[in-house]
Amino acid sequence: MSSSKDVFRDIHRPGDVVADNYKVLDFLGDGGSGGNCFVAERQSDGKSLAMKVMSFRGLKSWKQLELFEREALVLQNLSHQGIPRYIDYFELDSESDKRFYLIQEIAPGVTLRERLEAEGWRPSEAEVKSIALQLLDVLEYLGSLRPPVVHRDLKPDNIIIDQAGGNRVYLVDFGGVQAAAAGMNSVNSTIIGTFGYMAPEQFGGSAVKATDLYGLGATMLYLLSGKHPNQFPQTRLKIDFSGQVEVSETMGDVLESLLEPAAEDRPSIQEVRSFMRQEGLMKLRTRTSYKNGRVKIERSFASLSVTILPDGPGGSLSMASFAVAWNVFIFIWTRGALISAGPLFAAFSLPFWFAGANLGKQAMQSFHDARCQDELIIRRDEYVYGRELPRSVTGRGGEKVRKETRGRRRDLKLLTINELYRANDQAVGAVALRGSEGKFFIGAGLPEDDLKVIYMEIESFLD
Repeated sequence: MSSSKDVFRDIHRPGDVVADNYKVLDFLGDGGSGGNCFVAERQSDGKSLAMKVMSFRGLKSWKQLELFEREALVLQNLSHQGIPRYIDYFELDSESDKRFYLIQEIAPGVTLRERLEAEGWRPSEAEVKSIALQLLDVLEYLGSLRPPVVHRDLKPDNIIIDQAGGNRVYLVDFGGVQAAAAGMNSVNSTIIGTFGYMAPEQFGGSAVKATDLYGLGATMLYLLSGKHPNQFPQTRLKIDFSGQVEVSETMGDVLESLLEPAAEDRPSIQEVRSFMRQEGLMKLRTRTSYKNGRVKIERSFASLSVTILPDGPGGSLSMASFAVAWNVFIFIWTRGALISAGPLFAAFSLPFWFAGANLGKQAMQSFHDARCQDELIIRRDEYVYGRELPRSVTGRGGEKVRKETRGRRRDLKLLTINELYRANDQAVGAVALRGSEGKFFIGAGLPEDDLKVIYMEIESFLD
C-alpha cells in the first residue's frame, strides 16, 4: 500500500505552480482534519508558506470537506501569535478533479509528539509549565471571541514547538473547531477529537469552553510521563496518575483540576494561569464547600478538608449539671436508706449509682469533645487527622495541644456513622474511619444531618 506522501505526489510535485502564485517545494505532512500539506513559495515575495490541499476525488466522506472549509472560515477571523496566520483560500477545477487550497504561514518546528517520540526529548516540569502557559494564552484568546471558539482536538500532534525560537508553541489544525455557544446543546454534532485527549462531554458531541482545558491537561500529562493518557488507569472516568508521574504538588494540583471529568468542575483559564505563576501560593477554587454550625468542609481538586470547630460550653455543662444533680440525689437517698433501713435496703440504689457513673463519664466525654477542634485532611497520597484542644482541659495552662496522626491515603477506609454513647436519651454519633493506626472518629456530637454530609463528602472524594 502506497504512503500518503506517494499518493499526494500525484497531486503536486516539487516545482508545480498553483494559482500562478505558489510554487510547491516539498511535502510537509498530513493535514490532520483533512487534506495534506506542502511547503510552497509565494512567487510575489519568495516567502515559504504552508499549503493545505483537499482533493475532491480523494474524499472519503463529505465531513472531510466540511471540516476543511470550516477551518478556512475560522482561520480568516483569528489573529494570535500562537496561531499560524491565515493567508488565502481558493478552489481550482481540472478535468478530473476539484481541489481546495488553504494557505497559512508555516509554524516553525516540530509537533510535541515528534519531539518526544522521534527525538527522545524529555521536558522538565518548568518546560511543561512554559508550554502550558503559552497554550493558556491561546485558549483565552479563543474564549474571548464572540461566540467563543473551542478547538476540540488539542493534543501533542496539533501543537508545534519551535526549539530554535525558545520553545515557542503554536496551536494548529482548526478543522474541528466549534462555537461553544452552539456546542452546549449539540445533540447531532459530529464527535471530534482523539481518544485519551478528548473530554468526556465530547463523546456526546458537546463542546464548551472548558473542553480544551481537558485536552491541555492530557497533553501536559503526556509530556511529563511520556505516556498517552489512555495508558493510565481510570476511576469513574477520571485519569488516575498517582504514583506513576513524579511532579510537584503544584503541578499535580493543576493536572488534577484540568482532568476533572465534568466540565463544570474544571477551573477557569485565569485561575489555572494565576495558580501556576504563583507556584501554588494561592489555591485553585474549591469544587464544593459546606459550612453549617461547627462544620466546615472545603474540597479542592486535589484535597478534602473537614474541620469540626469547638462548641460552646452550654450543651456539655447542661449534661454535667444533670449528672451532678442525679448523683447528689442518689447520695442523699442512699444515706437516708442506710440510716433508716440499713445496708440491705440501701443496696437497691446500686443500679442508680452505675447509671450516675455512666452519666458522669458521658458528661466528661461531651465536655472534652465540645472543647476540641477536629480536622481531617485527605490529599492525593496521604491523610492527616488532627485534634486540637486547649491545655486548660488537661490543667497545663492556656496554650493549645495538637495531636496528629497521618498515613497513606490508600490505607484510609470509610466505615459508617457510629453511635458512641447516649446523652439525655439522645444518640451521640460520629463518622467512623479506619487508618493506618486503627479506628478513629470525627464529628462526635454533631447533628445527624451534618454527619451524613461529612460521610457523603468523604465517600465521594475517596471514590
